[in-house]
Amino acid sequence: MPRSHDGRTTLNLGKFWKMGVRTIIEPLIDETLSSWLYRVNVSLGMPLRFYSSPSVGPDRPSLSSGGASMAFSDPDIVGENLFLEEVATQLSISRGWLEKRFPRTNRPTVPAQYRRSFCIHCHSDSVKAVNNPICKSSWSYLTKPQCEIHSVPLIDCHLTVSGTADFSAQTLLWYCSVHSIEREVYLSNDACKLRSALALNVQRRISSLEVGVDVSKGASSVEMFVFTLMRAMMMPQVHHSYSKIAFRQWESHKRYDTRGTYINFFQEIYRSTCFMRIHALYLCGIILGWVDEDEAQATNKIEGWYSPFAADFIWGMLKDSKLLRLMFTELKRYESSALNLNHLRGLPSPYRSSYCE
Repeated sequence: MPRSHDGRTTLNLGKFWKMGVRTIIEPLIDETLSSWLYRVNVSLGMPLRFYSSPSVGPDRPSLSSGGASMAFSDPDIVGENLFLEEVATQLSISRGWLEKRFPRTNRPTVPAQYRRSFCIHCHSDSVKAVNNPICKSSWSYLTKPQCEIHSVPLIDCHLTVSGTADFSAQTLLWYCSVHSIEREVYLSNDACKLRSALALNVQRRISSLEVGVDVSKGASSVEMFVFTLMRAMMMPQVHHSYSKIAFRQWESHKRYDTRGTYINFFQEIYRSTCFMRIHALYLCGIILGWVDEDEAQATNKIEGWYSPFAADFIWGMLKDSKLLRLMFTELKRYESSALNLNHLRGLPSPYRSSYCE
C-alpha cells in the first residue's frame, strides 16, 4: 500500500482531475453514476449526502406516504438521482458535464429495484486498478446477462443488496462472506456451461449485427427484436424448458397469474435473474438458427437434462393464440434488414399465414 508523507496509508482511487475548487477522481469506462459518486465520497472523506432510500425491503417508501419518486427513481440517471443537484453544487460540477459523462440510455435495462447483478472478475480488475470495486452500466442491460470481457455469466446477489449507495462494495462483501455462495455459483455455472457458452455466442451475435448502429441514444431494432423473443421465451408455457437453477432468487412472493398473458409478456423479464435470461437467449438462438439442432441435442446429452433442441418444438409450446398474436405484433415493429420474421426457423405454415402476412 502506498503511504503519504506523514506515514499514513493511502488508497489508490484512480486518476484525479481538477473540477472547480476540488480535485475529483475520474470515472472509469462504463462506470455507473452511483458507483462513481460513492468513490468520490470515499476520496473526500464521506462528507456528501447522496444516499438514496432503498427501493426494496421494509424501508421502501410507500406510495401513500408520497414516496413514489423516491421508491422508483434510478440513482444512475442524472435526471432521477434525487441528491445529485446538492452533490453537484458542493463539487462545482455542471449538469451538462454529468449528462455527457453519464448519458441516459433507452436500451432495455433492469429496473433499479431489481438491479443486483455483477461480475466478480470485473470487481477483481477494478480493485487492482483503483482499490475499489465499481458497478458497470452494461450489467443492467437485459440482453447482456453475461460479461463479454471475461466470458462468464453475471452473478445475481440477494435483492436486499440492490439500492444501496455502496452497491459494488456490498456485492463483493456478500460474495466473499457467505460461504455457500461461491460453491453455488460454481455449481450453477458448471451445470449449464454449454448452454451459457451458446447463449454468449447469441449475445455477441446481437452486438455484431449492431455494428455501425448508434446505440447510445437507444436500443437498435436488432436488440429489440431479440428482446421481444426473450419475452416470449419467459412465458409460463416455456418454463418447463428451464433448469430449476434458473428459478432461484425469483423475487416474488406470488408469480403473475398465468392467465394474464399481457402482463406476463411485458413485465416478467424485468425481474428475471441473469441465469434465466441466459436460458432465454439460448432458446432464441435455436429459433433464429444461431444454435443449430446438433449443438442443442449435444447440450442436452452432455448436461443431462432436457430442453427443446429444435425450433418447431418451441413453436409448439407457444400455441396460445393470444400470446402468438402479441409476440408477432411486437416483432413486426422491430423488423430490419439485419433481422426480421424471415429469419425465424421452423415456423409452422399456419403461424406464418395467420400472423406474418
